[in-house]
Amino acid sequence: MSVESGGFSTNGGLVCPAAQQTLSYDADGNLTGDGIWAYRWDGENRLVQMSMTNIAYLPAVQRKKLEFVYDFQGRRVQKVVWTWNGSAFGNPVTHKYLYDGWTVVAVLGLESSVLESFLWGQDLSGTLQGAGGIGGLVAVFEISNGEVLNVHFPCYDGNGNVMALVAPDGSIAARYEYGPFGEPIRASGSAAKANPFRWSTKLTDEESGLVYYGYRYYSPGLGRWISRDPAEETDGRNLQAYVANHAPNSVDGNGLAEHHVATMALANSLPNGPGTDYLKKFTVPVIDRHYYDHPHRAYNLAVRQFFDDWCAARGVTEVEFANSAKLAAEFVQDCLDQPRNSTIGAYLNKNMINGGRALKAAFLLGAAFAGYSAYAGGNELVVAAVEYRRSAAQGDAAAMDLDAVGAAIAVQNMTGDYFTTMYVLDALLP
Repeated sequence: MSVESGGFSTNGGLVCPAAQQTLSYDADGNLTGDGIWAYRWDGENRLVQMSMTNIAYLPAVQRKKLEFVYDFQGRRVQKVVWTWNGSAFGNPVTHKYLYDGWTVVAVLGLESSVLESFLWGQDLSGTLQGAGGIGGLVAVFEISNGEVLNVHFPCYDGNGNVMALVAPDGSIAARYEYGPFGEPIRASGSAAKANPFRWSTKLTDEESGLVYYGYRYYSPGLGRWISRDPAEETDGRNLQAYVANHAPNSVDGNGLAEHHVATMALANSLPNGPGTDYLKKFTVPVIDRHYYDHPHRAYNLAVRQFFDDWCAARGVTEVEFANSAKLAAEFVQDCLDQPRNSTIGAYLNKNMINGGRALKAAFLLGAAFAGYSAYAGGNELVVAAVEYRRSAAQGDAAAMDLDAVGAAIAVQNMTGDYFTTMYVLDALLP
């Protein structure tokens, strides 16, 4: 794969490299070379080393080699930066990372001294880590010899990208501008380089420009992941596409396109109890092509507001709701009954139409519907739909029920939404 030569400009209008750029990959789909960096991967397809090739126009002091170490969960816990001295890479600088879950809370330097620490709050999901921390960074602390030197507070756009850092006195300490796929256009201000969290509130390696999401690295310059999707190794039209090429409107929490169905934020905010358990049965993470896009976020907020109003109208506290599976079931049903002109109803109706069309096509086309398998759950839906049609023709009610459940599960995998699944199941069951 090659990117044809083009030209540079000084006004932020970089279109493509000045020389032809050739991309090479190994048998597992990992990027091994891009004309600037050579990449090395371990047996679990984790990036362990990347080194700059000998570029004539690049000063020796800017030529780097990076080495990475991961823990048993696959989290990057160490980065070592080497600098070319004219004959070899030397002068290593080591950074170590401390985590809370998959969220980096501190960067350590020599002898484990704290260089930076990070305070996190609720992210785009309304929970602490439901969206992988995107939009949830509250403060960045620069530390030296155990003393806090500077504190900065991130400001975001609607997609959780850090657009600026504000100092305690209200002054702007850094500004960031990005292209549609996170390409850095400008980074200005005294704290711009010190802050490692930028695009999608993810850790950006200053040396390479790669963005570390946890399970994969993203290249804003290429607009794609540099390795295949570990969650869908045998599926998908493009296993290295970034958020289905919907970067301005969608996000990916950790490199797996992990998405929680609509009531996840609500269920996580409630006390433990049978009612909360009822909601959580349908809010486990699903791996599909759904993201925290703008309609999903509006839907999540609408569900939360509906819940607050629903409880207030009945004089029910959150504790009482959490302790009653009956109340939870009534709430879910009332969500399903929302009018189509409401935020909830419009969203559910849209997904119901999509799911209904898919089912109808499957019933009519049968095996020819296999083309739809490009979407998560497509193959399962084909099988379930064909079996449902066969059982219906034979008048086997028991088999129809089982096939209906199979079709509903496939729709759940395709839409990532429990309420949509219930619509489909209700339509198929007598």
